[in-house]
Amino acid sequence: MNKITVAFLRLLSLSIGAILGIFCNCGSPAPEYGMPHADYAISGTVRSADTNVPIGGLFVSGADSLDTAYLLDTATTDSLGMYSLEFTSAQAKSTWLLRVTDVDSIENGSFMEKDTVISIPESDLRGANGSWYQGHGEKVVDMRVERRN
Repeated sequence: MNKITVAFLRLLSLSIGAILGIFCNCGSPAPEYGMPHADYAISGTVRSADTNVPIGGLFVSGADSLDTAYLLDTATTDSLGMYSLEFTSAQAKSTWLLRVTDVDSIENGSFMEKDTVISIPESDLRGANGSWYQGHGEKVVDMRVERRN
């Protein structure tokens, strides 16, 4: 084949490809990449089990229930015993481990570690955008911890 024929065939194939690319979409949305996810907020108060007094200075962490070494968020309780955790997670993961740990044991007394399994089901999520974002869920979890002997 001569150079003119090759150039013409190349231009023709590019033109056909461009036309097909423009008109074959047929109004369908572009593909999305990623995975369904949601935003979560967990808050509450930690109190002493024996006196019901709020405890400040305790370490609160939220972890994946299957891999507790993977922390999603951490907080320290304030003087009123309040904490707040926020994280984004795969929507299929709706169960987490909430752990309270006394890291100072001097200022507020000495308290035992406490684990609580929590969940926010898909039905509790609000504000999904019809795409990968499945919405946000909130939960209040108040806990009582035992003193160390």
